[in-house]
Amino acid sequence: MSKAAELAALIGTGASTSKRNMLMNGDMRISQRNGSSAVTVSASAGVYTLDRWQLYTNSGNYDVQQITDTTLPSGFLNAAKITVSSVGNTSGSGNAVHFEQKIEANNISHLNWGGGNAGTARTCTLSFFVKSSVTGTYSVHIGNDNDRFYIATYTIDSANTWEKKSITLAGPSDGTWNTGTGRGLEIVWVLLQGSGGTTSSLNQWISTSQTFASTSTTQWGTNSGATFFLTGCQFEIAGVAQPFEHEGFEQNLARCQRYFYALNSNTSSSSFEFINANGYNATQANAGIDLPVRMRATPTMTYGNSTGAYRFYRAGTNDSFDTLQDDSHSNMHLQFANNGGLSHTAGDAGSIQIRYGDGGFINADSEL
Repeated sequence: MSKAAELAALIGTGASTSKRNMLMNGDMRISQRNGSSAVTVSASAGVYTLDRWQLYTNSGNYDVQQITDTTLPSGFLNAAKITVSSVGNTSGSGNAVHFEQKIEANNISHLNWGGGNAGTARTCTLSFFVKSSVTGTYSVHIGNDNDRFYIATYTIDSANTWEKKSITLAGPSDGTWNTGTGRGLEIVWVLLQGSGGTTSSLNQWISTSQTFASTSTTQWGTNSGATFFLTGCQFEIAGVAQPFEHEGFEQNLARCQRYFYALNSNTSSSSFEFINANGYNATQANAGIDLPVRMRATPTMTYGNSTGAYRFYRAGTNDSFDTLQDDSHSNMHLQFANNGGLSHTAGDAGSIQIRYGDGGFINADSEL
């Protein structure tokens, strides 16, 4: 296609030249949970690995890791690497391995998918860079988790070689599409799929739920030690794939923190963070922090509870303690307290030290 034709296709779909990518962390630069360490995702689990990206498996075990590599496509520093550590199988009709991102309904309302607003449903393009040790035809699933699903395929032509792929689809004029802060759309890269989740109805909107892949999809997850790399993922209003929309690291991080916030940015044994606190009574200290961005919903909290993970500093002394617990929190503020281990004067002002190297952390999770 000529440059003039590409521009005409872009203008014809009304695509924006800024903030057009509806996928977050498409360049895989943000990894609050695990940094560059590999995490193993076991069968019968769906685990968020890199920010906004979840690996789901109910057949086999898979290592997921943020990597950097000198062979990455130009302009990219990171990619997601998935490795088969224990092979899956397709003997169960519902067996599956999916790498996916769920998009908040607020962020797709402008597509007019489902025909709820004046105007026509917008045409969109999914593009990405992929590399795999296993060649073949792979499947992508795009759906609303209700009643409209679109299955398309792409081909990995050469093993262990970065290739750019794109899929363009006209939006549906019907179906049940969520609004607000719930799940609006999920985009799934299929790595293994049992026969119960496959179809021969490709490149069209269908209403069969739990359908994810072509009947001829490559069963990557059945290959011991196989690798699959992904970066530069973009979903946009466009008739053809546009260059990847790079954004600043801090902007990328802030978008991800709407769904997950980790107060454990440094895991060095000597590193720590202080949070203002006060002695609620003779044994309990309360502390609170304002979140850097408004989260999608009131988050679920998890804490690193281990020996010596925290200290309460006040009046020229400090006490070590092991556990934190919820006090109260919203999607803008976290409030928490120690769970035993302190002795001080009620009303003492001080600070709680979170000791990363000793296992202390605070995580707030509001994923879809």
